[in-house]
Amino acid sequence: SVLSHTVGADQFHAARLNGGQPIITAEHFRQLAAPQGEGDNINGPSVIRIPDWIPKEQRAALQAQYYMYFAHHQGQYIRLAWAEAIEGPWHLYHTGEHVVSGARGVLDLGDDRFIALGSPYTITEHIASPDAHVDEVNKQIVLYFHGATRRDGIHVKEQKSYVATSRWGLDFSNGVQSLPLSGSYL
Repeated sequence: SVLSHTVGADQFHAARLNGGQPIITAEHFRQLAAPQGEGDNINGPSVIRIPDWIPKEQRAALQAQYYMYFAHHQGQYIRLAWAEAIEGPWHLYHTGEHVVSGARGVLDLGDDRFIALGSPYTITEHIASPDAHVDEVNKQIVLYFHGATRRDGIHVKEQKSYVATSRWGLDFSNGVQSLPLSGSYL
């Protein structure tokens, strides 16, 4: 069918939140005494409203209503910030001096810098570019991301995109599917 009306740009208005300032900055990481360089690159945010079927006690904080998944472009873990209102303030989750490598954010390569997938593939070196989606049918959070890859122990030239799922959206480590979906930046 043909649309009888074309929507023009003049019918929409974009408004910047937070006075046009970034909602996550290096200062968030400094306040938590995160290791040097953690806040140097804040990349690829994906924001969801936390679905009602996630109980408050299973959220990053009881008052959390929004999750923002993001990364360092050459980072070792997928980060999470939560907020009560979309305008913020935003708070980092599992980041800082008391969070050990392997337990940071929602998906962490750890000190050994790899995730074995139980297949010929291994995610290694870095993970980034999270894209989060709410799967209402299966009541889970779906996270697409990319990472450097090895196949049968040999470095693959092109990064690969992967998908992982999590019941509550806070830990994707046991939900990474064993095969890549495509090249990077799906």
